[in-house]
Amino acid sequence: MVKFLTERRLNEMAAGRKDVAADLEEHTMPTMTAICQVYLFPGTQYDNHFRNEVWEKLHSVKVFRGSHKLPSADFIYRNTFGTDRRFVRQVVQYTIDKEYELNPRENIDYDFLEEVMDQYFRWLSEILSRDRVVGLQDVRLKLKELGL
Repeated sequence: MVKFLTERRLNEMAAGRKDVAADLEEHTMPTMTAICQVYLFPGTQYDNHFRNEVWEKLHSVKVFRGSHKLPSADFIYRNTFGTDRRFVRQVVQYTIDKEYELNPRENIDYDFLEEVMDQYFRWLSEILSRDRVVGLQDVRLKLKELGL
């Protein structure tokens, strides 16, 4: 009975390659927006909320149906920031417009922000490809390590 339940649970968490890729792509822009919020509005009363949102938006990955293997780090990165890095400036503008009641930092360093996002998504890809999930505290520590 336990074996059946474990297999059933794995099957519920499994998805085809295209579905895993689509799920990752769906959560990338919200994660990028949350990282922008942390960068653009440092020290505000919403800082903890924004940091938690980075984790909330993307913190797990589905296994592949059939093999029950985790996607590789390369697969995860390609289907997250690897395809969306060209939208950093648009995400910054969207975030400023969305958080209109807050004052963004004055000098926005787009190159720094793109590099932070690149490093974050590479790190996240490695963790997810190995462990399937990442913890909130791990994300918060990584953001701090990246200078946010």
